[in-house]
This record gives sequence, C-alpha cells and structure tokens, in this order.
Amino acid sequence: MGDESVLQTKQFPLLTFYKKGEAKTCVFWDLNDYPIPSGVHPASLCESIKDAIWKQHIDGDVSIHAYVDASEPEYQDAGFQLQVFPESEGGKHTRNCAMVADMAIWAVINPTPCNVIILAKVTDVFLATHVRSCCTRIYGQGRAPAQSDSTFLTCIFHQRRGPRVPAQK
Repeated sequence: MGDESVLQTKQFPLLTFYKKGEAKTCVFWDLNDYPIPSGVHPASLCESIKDAIWKQHIDGDVSIHAYVDASEPEYQDAGFQLQVFPESEGGKHTRNCAMVADMAIWAVINPTPCNVIILAKVTDVFLATHVRSCCTRIYGQGRAPAQSDSTFLTCIFHQRRGPRVPAQK
C-alpha cells in the first residue's frame, strides 16, 4: 500500500504506526474476535504489547481498551480497561458500537500525534465507516500513511528481551 492514504484505499492494515517518539498509543481490542491464547497470562501479554510498541520507537503511554462477552478477573488485573457485553445484551454489535464510541472519545481527549491499534473484526459497513471517521479525527488532516509491520503480532507473544530503554532524542 506504500504511502497511500488509508482513507483512499479503504483498507485498514491490522497494525500501523503513524507517529514515533512521545506519541500515545491506544489498543482497542475485541477479545472475542482475537482471544488471548490459552496458556498466556493477560498481564504478560499486556507487557509484551507495550514492549512491542516500544520496539517501534514509540515512547508514549500505552492503554488497552478491551471488549469481551464474559469478564475474567485477570483482564482488569493486567491493566486492561475492560467492558463486558454478554451475548444476551447485543454481543458483537454492542462491543463494536462501544469500541467506536470509545475511539471517538479517545480522539477528542488525546490530540495528535497518537497511534491506534484496532484488534477487531468490524464487518458491519456502517460501523466500519464510523471507525474510518474516528481514524480521521485521531490522525488529523484526513491522511494516514498505510504502513504495516508484519512482525508486530508475532513479537507480541514473545518473551520480553531485556529492559525497556527510551529512544535517544
């Protein structure tokens, strides 16, 4: 996809970083669409995600908003900002709507530069349009280069490889 705009191609790479340095990063994660692998503790995964983002030369705060249909105590203990939406209360559609609303709020509270990672299968066209709209507000100017690091997901699940050291400026 090169330097084409995400908004032009309407293709959202799974993981894309637009701003490096002190930029904040927020992960919006539907744990039903992309569950934590069995045997992996949420706290270690949370640290692995932060380390993987740090390895991309992003030193700002990282927050993880997680959406799920059944609560597990380890999720909140790990530092996830958790919202629970049982299937009986709308399930996936409700999780996606909450995610879009949270993205819009996050975009207002956190001015650019910032990064967003969306781990969700948003198949509803209406909601996908709103996700794109939120991304426009988050990235500003309606332009976001569509660059993706294919090794990111695999490095999330690797063990930590040394202490976190901020990038030199």
